[in-house]
Amino acid sequence: MKINTEKLYILYTEKINKIADDLPDKSSFEPREIVDIIALILERNPDLITK
Repeated sequence: MKINTEKLYILYTEKINKIADDLPDKSSFEPREIVDIIALILERNPDLITK
């Protein structure tokens, strides 16, 4: 399995920036939040994963 890490990074950064815009007081993320964001991105973008 191969993950397109460059595209994943772009989508992750976009999501983090959106959260920061929506919640200006949020200055950090817990590990669980990071894993949940990455998992959601991968679930919504199955083309990021190739075999």
